[in-house]
Amino acid sequence: MNFDPVTIAEAKAAFAALDFTEENEQIAELERKIEECEAAIEAGRGRIKAVVAQQRDPKPDGFAAANALLEGVSLREAAAVPGTYDALEKEYRALTEGIRHLSDNIAHYRGQIRQVQGGAERRLSEAAAGLVETVTNEARVAAEQIEQCCAALRAVHYTTKAGVHEVRALERVRDGMVLDAHGQGLLAHKAKVEVPEEVVDALSSLAYKGGSALQIRLYKELPQ
Repeated sequence: MNFDPVTIAEAKAAFAALDFTEENEQIAELERKIEECEAAIEAGRGRIKAVVAQQRDPKPDGFAAANALLEGVSLREAAAVPGTYDALEKEYRALTEGIRHLSDNIAHYRGQIRQVQGGAERRLSEAAAGLVETVTNEARVAAEQIEQCCAALRAVHYTTKAGVHEVRALERVRDGMVLDAHGQGLLAHKAKVEVPEEVVDALSSLAYKGGSALQIRLYKELPQ
């Protein structure tokens, strides 16, 4: 390949100059925060399981009842003092809300990681832009050569009926390089493509040889 040596050298220098230390440190810090949140969520879920189990099998709150008795509350009122269940319900709600906030934090941190990665990718893409252009230009030259080869092989096939499988294979390659509706491709769409002169010249030796045995037709240009 005849890649421009200046472009190759510039791309190599640009790649060597890239430093992603800052981005890596930012991502490492964000990942550490995510791990902390995940550990806290795991602990919170474990506590919720314990709270739910206690709610299913509540035990009397002796401390609350004892304090009520010391304050002169009647035995009936002391037995009805809210205690363990209400506290567990409040704890359950607080834990659930806390886990929701931690999950939101994780989503936020992951979004920040994607932003940092996106910035690094943009810097890398900018450094590679010159190399992409050079390689694409070489690919475009190669695509035009393939298009010429396809036209030549089709002319040979249409005239001699030889190379049917080769023609189909080359047509698939060529069709994949023609610009599509989104403007992606290496070859502009053409109504017709000229058959290379040397191939036309070679096939011209067959002119007037068909007679009644063969229907020989020569082609100088073909639809793309």
